[in-house]
Amino acid sequence: MPKEHKKRGRRDEKKRKRQEQTDTPKSKRQKANDDMNDDQGLQVDQPHEGPFDEEPYTPFETSVGGGEFYGLLDEEEQAYFKRADNILELNQFAAPEERRLFLESVWNEARGKELKLANSQSCSRLMEKLIQLSTGSQLKNLFQKFNGHFLSLVQHRFASHCCEALFICSAPVVTEELRTGSGSITAGGNENASMEQHFLEVVNELQESMGFLMTDRFASHAVRTLLAVLSGRPLADTSTQSLLNAKSKERIGAVHPGLIESDRTVIRAVPDTFKRSLDSLVFKMAGGLDASYLRALATQPLGNPVLQLLLVIEFSASGKQKAKDERSLFRKLLPEIPPEEGTVSATFIRGLLYDPVGSHLLETIVTYSPGKTFKSIYHGQFRGNLKSISRNDSASYVLIKALERLSADDLQDFWQEIRPEIPSLVEHSRVSVLRTLIERYHVRQISDHEIAQEIGSCYGTPSDISFRNMIKLDSEDIEDISAQRRAQVSLKDTEKSHTSLLLQKMLEYPGSSREIVNQAILAARSESLMKAALGRFSSYVIQRSFQCRDQSQSFRRSLMHKFIGRASELATNPVSSHVLDSIWAATADLMFLRERYAQELSQNEGLLRESFQGRVVWRVWLLDLFKNKRQSWIEKSREHDRQALENKASRTTDGILTKKRDIDIARERFAARKPTTAKINAKQGHSLRTQKLSCGDLDFKSKSTIGPIGSGGT
Repeated sequence: MPKEHKKRGRRDEKKRKRQEQTDTPKSKRQKANDDMNDDQGLQVDQPHEGPFDEEPYTPFETSVGGGEFYGLLDEEEQAYFKRADNILELNQFAAPEERRLFLESVWNEARGKELKLANSQSCSRLMEKLIQLSTGSQLKNLFQKFNGHFLSLVQHRFASHCCEALFICSAPVVTEELRTGSGSITAGGNENASMEQHFLEVVNELQESMGFLMTDRFASHAVRTLLAVLSGRPLADTSTQSLLNAKSKERIGAVHPGLIESDRTVIRAVPDTFKRSLDSLVFKMAGGLDASYLRALATQPLGNPVLQLLLVIEFSASGKQKAKDERSLFRKLLPEIPPEEGTVSATFIRGLLYDPVGSHLLETIVTYSPGKTFKSIYHGQFRGNLKSISRNDSASYVLIKALERLSADDLQDFWQEIRPEIPSLVEHSRVSVLRTLIERYHVRQISDHEIAQEIGSCYGTPSDISFRNMIKLDSEDIEDISAQRRAQVSLKDTEKSHTSLLLQKMLEYPGSSREIVNQAILAARSESLMKAALGRFSSYVIQRSFQCRDQSQSFRRSLMHKFIGRASELATNPVSSHVLDSIWAATADLMFLRERYAQELSQNEGLLRESFQGRVVWRVWLLDLFKNKRQSWIEKSREHDRQALENKASRTTDGILTKKRDIDIARERFAARKPTTAKINAKQGHSLRTQKLSCGDLDFKSKSTIGPIGSGGT
């Protein structure tokens, strides 16, 4: 007998169940929290057949006040805002005025739909971009729309990100109003209210709920951002970013034409009302909690970052006084200072030290605590246990933070205690502590000869075998082994990464450490060096050996001779092609070797042009010019060398080389490419001044920007 045809899949199954429930009336009402997540009390996403996967959901209950349902965007509105999102993503505006008119038209169309946009899965990203590109008055208007709804918004999966963006982008407005004196406290709901007043209204709305918001899955991120804004901490600082968001957070980026990056990387001036509001929030969050509950939060994944930020704010405001104040958060966590053996503080520190979550809180304490407090913790809980601490994955990172605060004498005592453990650490690739120790030795101007000799003795006399052991080259081919064995080999990537970072750190400083690595590299055979250049982690060691400061010319010349004859193989590999980039930079004073490599690459032109990496190498080495005009190639290559030296000097501040961030390099490339793009568009007749983008009734020109929904034909 033929079976009934059924569609497979989770969404079709849920759709069929909903249809059955609609057809069959029930005698009892459904509970309001039937669709809540069991462990977080959050709404489960339901499928939807509309465009862009707009998620319908039912109002969910929270521990305070209950959730709110603001309605859904219809299909035409979703299509309109999706097209607007695409236009902002392209960022191909002919002039700033055109961009401003476009944003105003989108805000006009979003009037009355702000809460729907913030709660929409597909359109909340557009709301984040609009917030990042908005003026101060537009941000104030959005604050007024969100006012009274922040408690439910910060707990929402998508709206919480919009709240974070709103807090971050509004912080510079507060500082500017404070500097110019334009901001003033007025009655709530006034359209001319200052940004300071809007933040205070948010604090008043959330402060009674801080006890559970700090451990909420989504609200905890918005709470941390609000605390950082009120405290005046730099919002774009790396240390602050790690406390506010996880590494996996999706970055919704939009480059504001008038944004000054320094405004977000320096400590901001905040009004006195912010300081009082911050004290009130901290009291609501931690003041009413007993010490045992606070210590439990230290190992809770969501509560731990909040405690870290609170401690950073506490130490930054008045560290020495707070370390002595019995009512402070720090003294609630560690009541006995110094933490002697057998006390509550000693037991708590020992538990945090080896806990994957709690160790992050201990890192914060070690980094920001006053000097006297840090010394008592280090000498009481770290000294004498350095061997076991350095072997542990979690505790070793706390030890690294402690190394950054040790004096020259304490560093030498540290080395004497940990020295017998060096062979075991090197064998098991637990070398993060050693890498930091070498760095701190050079900062404190101590000779690292003993450390280099001890590490070198772990690998033996320089030879091909010692180089393979040092670089951790695998003898087996991963392509010819089983899937189970391939998974086991991939687990060693962490070990290779740590070893590669150690060798790069040893190459960074002239002296005994660099000589140990140089001798091992020169003693290796060409086949081993080639395999190292093809390795994902070992390739960085080869690149660093060419690029490190004050590397001897004899070493560079000897190492380059080992790769002659294999240049085309290096050029066509996505990893080893970067080694050729390093060779180009390293041959600035070895022009005869640069010509020899260029000759070899030009002879394999067909092979290079077949691969993407090969074409990049062909362009970097200027091989078209090399084949046709040899003298012009020499002059051009020397010009590139001079430009590289100038760029390096321009990035040097007070004798310390500061590397440009990837986002800065990308912005420079985009700015340099933008005029060319506009010229091409003008030639092809696709300029935005005459282009029409239709989505329903979405019509975008230079002066008549996006038209309102339903105002004309498609």
